[in-house]
Amino acid sequence: MAGETRSRKNLESRIEALEKENAVLRLFKFGIDMMPNSRFAIGNRDYRFEAVSKGYVEALHQRGDEIVGKSAVEVLGEKMFYTIVKPNFDKALEGETINFSTWFELPGSSRRFLNIQYYPVPARGEINRVAILIHDLTRVKQAEEALTLSDENCRKAQQIAHIGSWHWNAAEDRIIYSDEFCFTLGIRPEEFFPTYEGYLQFVHPEDIGIFKYFESALSMEKTPYSKKYRIVRPDGGIRMVHEQGEATLDPAGSPVRSFGTIQDITEQIQAEEQYRAILQTAIDGFCIADRQGRLLEVNESYCRMLGYSREELLNLGFSDIDAEKTVEEMDREYVRVIAEKRCYIETKHRRKDGTLINVEISVQYSGIKHGVFVCFIRDITEIKKSSEALKRQELRYRELFEGAPMMYVIIKDDEEKPVVLDCNRHFLSVLGYSREEVIGKIISDFYTPESKKKMMAEQNSKKLKERAHIVSDRDLVTRDGRIINALIQGDPEYDEGGNIIGARCMYIDITSQKKSEDQLRESHELLLMIVDGISDPLIMVDKNMYLVMMNKAAEQYFHKNNEDCLARQCHEIFKNYPAPCEGCMVPSAIRHSRKEVFERKGLMNPEDLERVSIYPVLEKDAGLWAVIIRISDITKIRQMEAELIQADKMISLGILVSGVAHEINNPNNFIMLNTPVLWDAWKSVVPVIEKYYKENGDFSLSGLPYSLMREEIPLLFSGIKDGAVRIQRIVRDLKNFARQDNSDMTQDVNINQVIKNSVQMTENLIKAKTKHFRVEYGSHLPMIRGNEQKLEQVMINLIQNACQAIPDMEKGLFITSFFKKTGEIVIQVRDEGVGIPENLLDRIMDPFFTTKRDVGGTGLGLAVSSTIIKAHNGKIEVSSEPGRGSVFRVLIPAILVNE
Repeated sequence: MAGETRSRKNLESRIEALEKENAVLRLFKFGIDMMPNSRFAIGNRDYRFEAVSKGYVEALHQRGDEIVGKSAVEVLGEKMFYTIVKPNFDKALEGETINFSTWFELPGSSRRFLNIQYYPVPARGEINRVAILIHDLTRVKQAEEALTLSDENCRKAQQIAHIGSWHWNAAEDRIIYSDEFCFTLGIRPEEFFPTYEGYLQFVHPEDIGIFKYFESALSMEKTPYSKKYRIVRPDGGIRMVHEQGEATLDPAGSPVRSFGTIQDITEQIQAEEQYRAILQTAIDGFCIADRQGRLLEVNESYCRMLGYSREELLNLGFSDIDAEKTVEEMDREYVRVIAEKRCYIETKHRRKDGTLINVEISVQYSGIKHGVFVCFIRDITEIKKSSEALKRQELRYRELFEGAPMMYVIIKDDEEKPVVLDCNRHFLSVLGYSREEVIGKIISDFYTPESKKKMMAEQNSKKLKERAHIVSDRDLVTRDGRIINALIQGDPEYDEGGNIIGARCMYIDITSQKKSEDQLRESHELLLMIVDGISDPLIMVDKNMYLVMMNKAAEQYFHKNNEDCLARQCHEIFKNYPAPCEGCMVPSAIRHSRKEVFERKGLMNPEDLERVSIYPVLEKDAGLWAVIIRISDITKIRQMEAELIQADKMISLGILVSGVAHEINNPNNFIMLNTPVLWDAWKSVVPVIEKYYKENGDFSLSGLPYSLMREEIPLLFSGIKDGAVRIQRIVRDLKNFARQDNSDMTQDVNINQVIKNSVQMTENLIKAKTKHFRVEYGSHLPMIRGNEQKLEQVMINLIQNACQAIPDMEKGLFITSFFKKTGEIVIQVRDEGVGIPENLLDRIMDPFFTTKRDVGGTGLGLAVSSTIIKAHNGKIEVSSEPGRGSVFRVLIPAILVNE
């Protein structure tokens, strides 16, 4: 009796726990169904829907029974299925988590911008289902259709829900049952023996005690009642059912008759477990709180977000976490949420370590269980930082734009007319107009008639379409009629499709320069003095291209004497050609009496880059009589521009890498944490399976004979683990490369100890690659100032690279340390490997450049190492000979102590 009482108590505790868990799972399901602007579905390997959320049903304008069990191609159409759903579904079945956003044309719905997430749902070591979570980012609520079910629809709904009814006459021990009752048991009506004991034959042996408990409960007049238990079908299938009933008792307390229903809730239990798994693995935080703000349930993402364990969070409330709102303000927020049912809140949460993060909370109020708040929390700290940085950048740009000492105008193409979109203060002050008088006007309205004609003649619009940099001169007219001579430099602007939509133009006031040019023409001697003082080569030729003069810089450039070249055509002097050089723009400048500017390879040194500017020289009332040709060496300018562009790219790359590495780490951590658990679980069940195999022979496992699969499964686990470790290594290298390292750089480091530690950590790799390994430690080496761990990282990377380069065990690897008289400590790593081609030596330190990508190389190892050594005020030198090996030398300044 004592054992029976203890078993009954254990059973009662288990039933109570199951009911409590079921209540929590219903809350999770409720949370999914009530997520704002979201849809959720679960599909199997046959691309058929197994479960869908309320939002998913509403989005497709169909009933749940028209979706569940149907294939995705039937529900969504062939176009969406084959272009979007199937490719991402297949990736999720392989274990990958997919997240993307785009516009969709949903069947029977308007155009929507959706964020879609595909999650693999593991079960017993396999992935046979995929969960799909969809957020409607257009935040347009779809109107819910009212559906009045007819009696037939109700009947069908009960069939779909697998609800069977029964009536038990205790005196006759006879059960009257519906067809759905037998369907739940997995039998035909004629196969059921309609007695109480006959029904107990279908109850799972471990759950028989539930019936004994309820028999005792009925004797104490505890009716109506509800219970959950398992049944075993004739085919061996186990189903979970929910029975509800009400009994009529005689005066002695014994049941006379009872009536009730039985419902198959197996899929519901499985779906609730899947809902829980999805919420626990969701990227966003999730929690349920009561009306006082106390946390009742949280997912793993929210725990990681705040740095607490689940148990710690469940002992806290929003008032303990929120760092921005007072208790009174939070009470007002609770009231507002209850009134509005759903709202969004931006605030700051305090993490366990005291740091603050910006969060956006989507809150839904539910009246179940005395009222709870269902919350989805997203960390928007980085978004806030980016937004603030963008505002600061826009402010700096505006300050530079308005404070520029030259006239700056932004032009847009409006029906092929250049209309002023914006201008700076200097443009307004020089011309004397207000901003309202300028914005929206055609830019040529501020030109003289001659400049208008010149603009049309030069066909600037055509040059813009050719993506040309425009350099020309214009005469501007002020409000009081004064003429401003200006040099205009214009660059086109493009839209996202690469089409020109306008231009940015800078006007430099050259009125004084024009006057100076008139004065210079009156004094030839002064002209020569000024021209000779110019460092760029200048030559002047007349309209027939005969040399008139050239300055000192031109004489040095061409290695010609000015007097010896006069009255000879330039192409004859410099190239010994009888006609103008191919591509020469001097004849065009002379013919059109206009300035020309172009760039070319160096005439005397093809490795240089030159800008050639051709300026027409006009006589008063006589037209053009000569042109001045200026040759400017712009090689360094272009190199600096390229370096600036590359630096900007690397800054952008660093920002991108930090975000991508974070997003990759989350799912990869799940893989690395869960794979050992799954492996241990497999090892635990292997003896049972082996016993079954020996007693019953071979059987099918995942479509293959067990005798084959038992050899393959360890390889599959190993492959998953190796892949996850490789991802972790790549992410670590990316993050090391991208982040600004704030490690302690004030340690006194013994470089020989760094080498010893690195050799110990790579000992197995070295033994596997070479028989000839030697380390020579320099004696009495001074200390260096830096970070020992970072230097070990560099050393390990150099050893690994050297081992990878060694083709066989007979080739050697040699490490040496010594002190140079220049005050530097040198670490030399020499290998007898395959070597590095000369044309690649300058690129091996570049980020993402690798010759070992086919074996997992990321191209970040040497880039990160170079960054670390530069932080130690050192450098890495490389020498290599293909086929003979490579030598890497790390040079770091030492700490010299005066004795």
